[in-house]
Amino acid sequence: MFPDEKKAQFLPFKELLLTSTFPNQGFTMLEVLAALMISFAFLMGALNGITMAVWMQVKAERQAQANYWIQQDLENIRSQAVLPETDAIYTSPSGGVTACTPSTSSTPNTCCPQTTPTYNAGFARRLEAKVDATTPVNRTIMGKSYTMTRNTSGTDPNPQILTINYTIGETSDNTRTLANLYTEIIPSAAMACP
Repeated sequence: MFPDEKKAQFLPFKELLLTSTFPNQGFTMLEVLAALMISFAFLMGALNGITMAVWMQVKAERQAQANYWIQQDLENIRSQAVLPETDAIYTSPSGGVTACTPSTSSTPNTCCPQTTPTYNAGFARRLEAKVDATTPVNRTIMGKSYTMTRNTSGTDPNPQILTINYTIGETSDNTRTLANLYTEIIPSAAMACP
């Protein structure tokens, strides 16, 4: 018998688990379990962090693609806003005449036909009529189907300003929006008015 064995026989169970009576005994069962639990907690925290990082990266990529989609549509509208507001004059040569004569008449470039124009008579309304109104439009972004809705409007106090509101949401659940954008466009012809 070792000298400490007699002492170890009379120690309560709690002290046996928490203290080492022999110098070469090693770790107690409680110490091993505590180390395993701490390792497990750190591992679960790290895995949760990695999962959240991947989820946020996918969400950010979807939002970037949605914003790019809105920018594409908005650039198409802006390109139409800078076009002149006069009708084009089409010419065609007549019978044996070498000079060109207009085959259709053109409307004059009237900037502000009324002193207090309404929205229906303003340049914003003309731009709204030129814009393709085929919304909502569906597109797949990273494996999910989304719908873009564009609402255009204007008001009588500001008949030269076209307001556009974009919303991109899931096709299956329109309450979950991915991107929103509100913007106002002033056609270039409105700037030419005195």
